[in-house]
Amino acid sequence: MRTKKDLPLAILKALKPFVNLKGDKFEVIAPEDALLHVVDKEPDSNFQFVIEKYQYDSSNSRFACLITKCPKSSNDNGIQKNWINITSLTDEFNGWLKLLEEYDTTPSFFDDPILKAFQEEYYSEFEIIDDEAETKPLNTKQILFLRDYLEELDKK
Repeated sequence: MRTKKDLPLAILKALKPFVNLKGDKFEVIAPEDALLHVVDKEPDSNFQFVIEKYQYDSSNSRFACLITKCPKSSNDNGIQKNWINITSLTDEFNGWLKLLEEYDTTPSFFDDPILKAFQEEYYSEFEIIDDEAETKPLNTKQILFLRDYLEELDKK
């Protein structure tokens, strides 16, 4: 198992913006051999963003990272693998995230209007507005409320 001391400090600093990464469209999964592995939350989607490895480019005196992302762009939903400057990681990830958002918001014949209505209803009924929601667990009262809500939903 890797520890942070297995990586150069410059790499750790470049990965810092991704440490507590959370979003409603993606999920961070165990990276195994990679440095970061983020996947689309939508079932049956192969969209992903992976920071596979790094290398030091002595000719430029800087680090580069090998990333794999899918989709490549708005014109190509295939897989792209390329080396980028470590300073471009955040921009590359934000570009990938923008593509996920565009896929989610672009209407198509493949959308299920009933499922979308349920999603909107659930979100409006159970929106969590808490600054610490990303780092602290729910309190006992919130957990009991959630349990009761889900049981009621199951009955309906």
